[in-house]
Amino acid sequence: MGTTSRHLSGLYKKSHDQMRNIDGLQPQEAFDELLKYLFLKEIADETGHRFVNFSPPILNQDLLSLNKKLASDLRRQFKKFLEKTNSWSSELWHDKAFRMSDAALLGVHELFENVDFSAIDIDTRSAALNEFIPGELRKGLGIFPTPDGVARMMVEIASPSITSSVFDPACGTGTFLVEVIRRWNNSRSKKIERCVWGVDKSARMLLMSELNLGHNKGVKYKRATADSLYQTPSSLFDDPSGGFDFILTNPPFGVTLDRDKHDMTPFQTCKDHRSRIVKRQQSEVVFVEQCLKYLKPGGLLGIVLPRSVVTNSSLRAARQAINTLGYLEVIVNLPPEAFCVSGTQTNTVVLFVRRYKSSTEKGKAVAVISVDIQNVGFDSTGRSRNGSQLEGVSKAIRTAMKGTIIDSHVRILPEIVKELSIASLPDLLSGRMADANGQNTMPLKELIELASNGKTPGRASYSSEGLFLVKVGNLSGKGINWEARDRNFISGTEENKRRANSRLMLTENDILLTSSAHSPIYIAKKVDIVGTIPKWVGGGASFVGEVMLLRVKNGIDPFVVLAYLRLPSTRQQIQAIVRGQTAHLHPKDLLEMQIPKSLTKPPTELRKLADRLKKESQLSEEMNELAFEQREASLNVS
Repeated sequence: MGTTSRHLSGLYKKSHDQMRNIDGLQPQEAFDELLKYLFLKEIADETGHRFVNFSPPILNQDLLSLNKKLASDLRRQFKKFLEKTNSWSSELWHDKAFRMSDAALLGVHELFENVDFSAIDIDTRSAALNEFIPGELRKGLGIFPTPDGVARMMVEIASPSITSSVFDPACGTGTFLVEVIRRWNNSRSKKIERCVWGVDKSARMLLMSELNLGHNKGVKYKRATADSLYQTPSSLFDDPSGGFDFILTNPPFGVTLDRDKHDMTPFQTCKDHRSRIVKRQQSEVVFVEQCLKYLKPGGLLGIVLPRSVVTNSSLRAARQAINTLGYLEVIVNLPPEAFCVSGTQTNTVVLFVRRYKSSTEKGKAVAVISVDIQNVGFDSTGRSRNGSQLEGVSKAIRTAMKGTIIDSHVRILPEIVKELSIASLPDLLSGRMADANGQNTMPLKELIELASNGKTPGRASYSSEGLFLVKVGNLSGKGINWEARDRNFISGTEENKRRANSRLMLTENDILLTSSAHSPIYIAKKVDIVGTIPKWVGGGASFVGEVMLLRVKNGIDPFVVLAYLRLPSTRQQIQAIVRGQTAHLHPKDLLEMQIPKSLTKPPTELRKLADRLKKESQLSEEMNELAFEQREASLNVS
């Protein structure tokens, strides 16, 4: 029976704990020593090297002497192997020596002595390493691998053939390349020589990718330690002639290039609309540009990016620069919990960008496919969740490209010329762009008299009575709950200012929706309409900064607008225009959202829905009154 991932992961943990117990090493120090030993064992198994026999000593043989000889052999061979290998491993371990004691080294070797790494398949290797590295250690080492499910989805969408050249310029532990090889291993053409390329700035990450990918029969892994923004693949190794067929990557987030410290002149994404070098730029934006340059004409880039790269207006010039190199085919929106198993939560998207085959292609039309994933198979705590939407996404996308929708989470966006598909992405996603002839849509502002975010007062303004403040918790998506909670009233100067400002005072038929949250999936999730403001809250009300007010124009039925805003498709459209890593909906963005002109003369089904919502509003008012009367009556019961 072969080595299982669970068994191998258990050995990793035992050896890690053993080094800490014997030598008192810190977690990161012990992990580094383990990597050294695994590097040694990998090469030894591949070359057939055998160390001094660790079997119990024969009669009269000095055990202490034998152990000393074995430890010396392990140290000597480690230095020898390092001197023969690529420079990246020597850069990681300058002294070419183990820093653990003989006792710890022998203990680790005893655990792995009978394990033949050359016989362990890629699935077992990668699974064992992922199982072993705990969350705290990941954070300490700066390891934030792409979750397997997301990487697998991206590989399935890209569908690289077994003869394709695939490159990851920020390969980390090699997650994408592992999934590519796994896909190839399941194909029928296993005898074809296969090759993948990987680069990472961290020698430690590259070593971990080699533990996952290296010495894999039938697959060549060409790798190097370098900064992919400044060192081209051709300067590091023999890359494919004309560039790569596919690049699949998840570059580091939050790294900033500063013109005082970095040479930003080679990058068009580092220039503003007047071609002046900007003071600083997000490295992941520049990564998109460089990746497209590394592709051959017609090649495909699949890249994980912060949502801000797509939505922030300050990056419009950078998106235009990217659009000169390639065009967008697919965008996949991921929920914040997509990366929680890797130790972080952030709002991310996956872009699939095709490099132009020729300049004549830029003026042709493309219908971008947009996918909104809400379930990645686990929740924000990392617990398993049924119904992952990652599976089957590639099939739904291919079907959508043929004009047929088989998944409600997939949309075909209006056609746009390729050279604008990335530059105008925020408008395209949000529906702010009119249809091709402009005959069937109009901006939401045609129906709205006032759109405004509320204002959250300072803590000192809250009181037990005064002016009622509608907060996110008062919205239910089924009617406003007027039950007073903690900090629902303000008084004094703040109250007086609000009562004098019509933009901050609610009136009957005002529509309220959630406009600020930690994730886009909560934006516009609750949309309610103001009925009669109860006398028992003072007959007047204002609202906080996390809530947006929409006041419809005279002659427009507010319940028709409410019905449209509550449609799941509209909610997706609204969430697409949310900005920032923490989600914010801006009134001016919402007012430019394109809606059907038919809303001025609503179709029968929407009219029926509006009538039902009017009844719902009436019932909500009755429920609020009953709740109030019940509370009052309970106070009179002794």
